[in-house]
Amino acid sequence: MLTLLQPAARAPDPIGRWLRLRALAVAGPVAAGLDGDLGLVRIPLPSGASGGAVGRYADARAIALSPDGRWLAVGLRDRVARLHWPSGEIDDEDPVSTPVHSVAIDNAGRRAAGCVDGRVWVDGPSGWGAFEAHEKRVAAVARRGDRVVSADIDGRVVWVGLASGAGQVHELEREVTSLLLESGAGVFIGGRCGRLWRWRPEREELSPLARFDGPITALSPQADGVVAAHGTLSVWTEDMGVAGVWPAHRGDVLGMGRGDGDHLWTAARGEGLRCHDPNAPGPRPPFHGHRSGVRALLPVGSAIWTAGRDGALRRWSRAGDLQATRRRGRAGLQRLLQLPDGRLLVGDTAGSLSRLTADGRPDGAPVSAHQGPLTALGWLPSAGLVVTGGADGALRVWDPGTLLPVVERRDHEDRVRCLAVLDGGRVVTGSYDHTLAVAPALGGPVEARLEGHERPVLAVCPLPNGLLSASLDGTVRRWSLAGAAEAVVSVDPAGLVGLVPGPAGLWFALGKSGRVSVVTAQATVQGSVTLDAPGDGAAWVEDRLLVGDQRGGVHVLGLA
Repeated sequence: MLTLLQPAARAPDPIGRWLRLRALAVAGPVAAGLDGDLGLVRIPLPSGASGGAVGRYADARAIALSPDGRWLAVGLRDRVARLHWPSGEIDDEDPVSTPVHSVAIDNAGRRAAGCVDGRVWVDGPSGWGAFEAHEKRVAAVARRGDRVVSADIDGRVVWVGLASGAGQVHELEREVTSLLLESGAGVFIGGRCGRLWRWRPEREELSPLARFDGPITALSPQADGVVAAHGTLSVWTEDMGVAGVWPAHRGDVLGMGRGDGDHLWTAARGEGLRCHDPNAPGPRPPFHGHRSGVRALLPVGSAIWTAGRDGALRRWSRAGDLQATRRRGRAGLQRLLQLPDGRLLVGDTAGSLSRLTADGRPDGAPVSAHQGPLTALGWLPSAGLVVTGGADGALRVWDPGTLLPVVERRDHEDRVRCLAVLDGGRVVTGSYDHTLAVAPALGGPVEARLEGHERPVLAVCPLPNGLLSASLDGTVRRWSLAGAAEAVVSVDPAGLVGLVPGPAGLWFALGKSGRVSVVTAQATVQGSVTLDAPGDGAAWVEDRLLVGDQRGGVHVLGLA
């Protein structure tokens, strides 16, 4: 019997899904949000119910609440507004020279606004005015009393004391995405590269604190430290370093702050708001880190590599502890293969084929392998070559040392979705044309055409004397290598998206409904488990089945 040993880590259930948020500010019982349709809105916490649109500022570009929640700053294309909150009553509006990109406001209602021309506008001792601190867009700004700190997209961080006229500059040479002024004289800095620093301008001291696996898009104060939002929320403290995490969002966090009762609230685009207990961060959950579908899992020695639609390649211990994150770019990662010499090959949604070192670092330039996603990847041991299939309908063979093409063949009328390597240098491919084809990889006529599935064939596995295939029609079929259909079983009416080998004589079928089923070589079902999200990729590792799902989680299953 198949049992769920460890479900994927999940964030708290969201509220406010009715919102189309593009910015969030939280400080007290009523949060402020910028909605794509409604403009500035009130969001009562903890219900998340509609608190009503304020009725203006549909073109607002940035918002910030004062720490006590009484003032709201709104940055627009040509001005910065100060509002009483949560009434939304306008207190003041002042002009700026170019569109605002970031704003801040303190408990006295004193504003700071960073603009795209590099200027920082402030309520200063002489009234509203600007100073030229940057040459590029001001990506983040923070204010506490007369202390203002700003940072631009090139990593130039500027601290200014408005009353004294003192100032300090530090060049990070990395894009800064968030800032937080401490109650003392320090500044926490979050970067797009995932690094967290603490800058003490009066000491001219910059200390690297931690590095996370995504851009730090928001910071919030925590006792003796800071909470950094990088999709996940991580707590850094003076005594413990990275002291705990909360699963939070799959996308970048748009805003973060303390609501009523000191709970921490966050939001991400399309995901609503989530509430987190600030006093109960836990250890990082096993296999927690991908922000979207985990498409491929590859056990290598004592480690497991995972590839995600978020473009990240991650290495884990077998217990699920994160060991390394390698980002490959914007394209989602589709397929993983280990070469005999230990190096890795990765195929992605842009159709690229990349070779990596054994520790996941680039090893030469990627090649454009297919027009459209690279959907299948295999190793031809008899020839020492790599074979790929793609959405362009082609099957291509590559030299792994040079990544140069050797041969191409086209045996389908639609995209190739899966492949398996057979004895004698043959491959079998499954396609969106509902068929499978058995053919010599290096050239020659198709030896067998397997017809019977009613929808695209998404997975195929070799048997000692035949094949198993899985399709979006929800069935697993057994075939002879000559092309004869020998058995068929309905597994998931919603459709099947994967089929992976398990212990001797068993395979695991992944369904679009979230169902994971045990299938025998005779195409019979021997039990199933339904997960809370559809499977995307899977691998049998020692005595466990790891299933990556379409929400970025990894579930651990076992056979009882």
